[in-house]
Amino acid sequence: MPTPPPPAKPITPTGILAAELAAIAQQLATLPSLPEEVIQHVDRAQKLAAGLDPYLEACTSPESADLARIAEKTAQESWQQRFDQGTTLLPLQREMVSGQVQGQALKLFVHMVNAKRVLEIGMFTGYSALAMAEALPEDGEVITCEIDPFVIDFARSLFQTAAAGQKIRIIPGSALDTLDQLAAQGDRFDFVFIDANKSDYVNYFERLLDKELWRPTA
Repeated sequence: MPTPPPPAKPITPTGILAAELAAIAQQLATLPSLPEEVIQHVDRAQKLAAGLDPYLEACTSPESADLARIAEKTAQESWQQRFDQGTTLLPLQREMVSGQVQGQALKLFVHMVNAKRVLEIGMFTGYSALAMAEALPEDGEVITCEIDPFVIDFARSLFQTAAAGQKIRIIPGSALDTLDQLAAQGDRFDFVFIDANKSDYVNYFERLLDKELWRPTA
């Protein structure tokens, strides 16, 4: 019987805040002669913080079955083991998947700007790419840049069975090199989502502007 994956780590600011407050509450409970109202204040603050992310999820449009499948497959994968074996280039984590709230927000933005061509810098397992593809017209396209061969194959296999998967084209390799290639081809995009190596965010943004890859929407 396969070992179940460990519980997901908190990744949003409110999720991390809730975890920190829970740790503080546990420590306070061990202290003698602590006023009861202090414990109650911390407990209420922790419950408030812990309820914010679930509230957002409950108020957000549900994800499609195809997106849910990507989230599920990503959660089931042993990412640390893959890295230890040399299968992935970087130590990836299942918490890196975009998820329901971010995915639906991206779909909303794509709708708002009437996008037809979308560029994504950093794909991981393809959740955000597919979310944006679902918001595009039938002749729309998402071009996504990804450097890791394992996650490219991982995402591609999921795109093959997704209703909007045919709208996605993956370009392997360095994103900065890919941006230069796209610019040389005269490509322009209505919407760009940057979600890759954080230390290169400024470089990605400047390259997009310098190469005029982003087409501002009136």
